[in-house]
Amino acid sequence: TVPRITKTPVGSNFDETDSEAGADPFDLSIGEEVTFRFEITLPELDLESVVATDTLPDGLEFISAQFIEANGTGANAANFSAVSDNGDPEVVTISFGAMNNPSDGTIGPDDVLVFELTARVTEDAGLNAGDSLVNMVNLFVDPVGDDPFATQMTSATVRVVEPEMTIDKSGPVAMDP
Repeated sequence: TVPRITKTPVGSNFDETDSEAGADPFDLSIGEEVTFRFEITLPELDLESVVATDTLPDGLEFISAQFIEANGTGANAANFSAVSDNGDPEVVTISFGAMNNPSDGTIGPDDVLVFELTARVTEDAGLNAGDSLVNMVNLFVDPVGDDPFATQMTSATVRVVEPEMTIDKSGPVAMDP
């Protein structure tokens, strides 16, 4: 079985943009934090390494990442790391280390590794309302004693929106003397 990866925006810290899991497009405003959920379906093998490389587009900056669920994959939260590249802070390397995903004869929910990454929409990227930010991720899986699988890729897109402000002004009418 070839490994697979999916990436989906699942939440944000602003209620005003109505961004919820399943929203399409997933709207974000400047300063808003978005949480992406990654699900990696692994082959039932001993794995030397599992590494996802997330490339954030201009306009998104890495905040944090967290291990969510190992299911039956043999992944250990203590081996989880997420580090942005000092030379290119938009590139985040997420590593799970070695693991043994035991065989039960079928690929199912017990073969899915889940983690989340949070990023913030920055104001210094010259973003405009309607801009789409495409976030790419590559998955590298290296089984023990065999050649690595071909790199798997996927992406997630979010859209930048600007707040709409309206001002209602009222008061007494001034008389002209």
